[in-house]
Amino acid sequence: MVEIRKIREEERAEYLEVGRYVFNNWTNEPPDEEWVEGVDVDCAFGLFVEGKLAARMYNRSYKQFVRGVLRPMGGLAGVGTYPEHRGKGYARELLTAVLADMRDKGQAVGSLHPFRESFYGKYDYVVTPPRGKARFPLVVWRDQAAEWQEETEWRVTRAPAVDCLPLWTEFVADVGAGIYHGYVYYPEQPATVWARETKDELMGMVWRGDELMGMVRYKTNGFMADGVLTISEMHWRGKAGREKLFGFLGMHAEAIQTVEWKDVSMMSPFTQWFGQPRIPAGFEIRDHPLMVRLTLVAEALTGLPAVMAGECYFDLVEDMYCPWNVGRYRVWAEGGRLKAEQAPLPPVAERGGVMGVTAKGVAALVYGTMSLAELEYREWVWQIDDETGLLLHNWLPERVVYNPVFF
Repeated sequence: MVEIRKIREEERAEYLEVGRYVFNNWTNEPPDEEWVEGVDVDCAFGLFVEGKLAARMYNRSYKQFVRGVLRPMGGLAGVGTYPEHRGKGYARELLTAVLADMRDKGQAVGSLHPFRESFYGKYDYVVTPPRGKARFPLVVWRDQAAEWQEETEWRVTRAPAVDCLPLWTEFVADVGAGIYHGYVYYPEQPATVWARETKDELMGMVWRGDELMGMVRYKTNGFMADGVLTISEMHWRGKAGREKLFGFLGMHAEAIQTVEWKDVSMMSPFTQWFGQPRIPAGFEIRDHPLMVRLTLVAEALTGLPAVMAGECYFDLVEDMYCPWNVGRYRVWAEGGRLKAEQAPLPPVAERGGVMGVTAKGVAALVYGTMSLAELEYREWVWQIDDETGLLLHNWLPERVVYNPVFF
């Protein structure tokens, strides 16, 4: 007998055992009690075969900036099946249950980092543009560092990153509003998780008077030619905050030669921020890109910025794993924001003149992962008239997706 359900508290250690085995870090030692306590039974799903846990999946409750607007997000993670149970469709059954859980929790969008993109593509997750690790000489920010020498209005502070969680989450929410796209935000992050993520890292902060203008999580290793300053993540308020933050990092160039910026979007113009732009930079595309889908379409669209007045309709004709999304949608601009409402899908004979879209198509539109022409070529959208095309180009243009938070 196969049973799918959320695990019970007494099953948390068994749940962790599946992960330790499938991710090849099994040991004789029982899981640390801290890890056991950290398993939220409202997020942890198990598939049991004859009463034994055979596969698992986790729905993390996050928030995500989508075109500058925070959305409740279901973060799919910790997927694992014992080898003897693979190839039987258990992951599909688990994912179907987890997507329904996202719906019930009001998580309008879902994201994950795949072990293989084609696997989750079957479930209508869409790949976002690649991210990677940039490596370049620290002297690229020498000019910005020099500007600090006679600075009286600005100042720098630093602290162990582990001590900065409240300030960090407040600052990211503040500077990300209206701007960030794709960033996974975790304001309820347990201190134990933050401590693991920021182990041995520092937090550099730049201030203009009493206003915090930039924060960077980083660590240093080695000296001179062997020295590397590794940036995990950084955020700034406006161009002035960006330049002062780069200048702070550039101050380290006397003792450290190289910067490694761990997560930069391939679409980001980061080389334009160099004070010495002709110095070469290396870029290495990382595995496990962010993949996205919509679990509640109307909720995902409503509230996004709208720079043009207008109204359009589209028919979402199929969404096998979120069938509640199928229907005809009216989308319109009101007060500079989109609104959306869903109605039943009309019969095929009554769909003439209305844009058609697949589950992948509507996700790609909302996240701006590719052009409208590319979506038409892939047949993820079709039957677009000139007026609707103009609205979509203005409402949902292509966007750089930036998310350094791996989960």
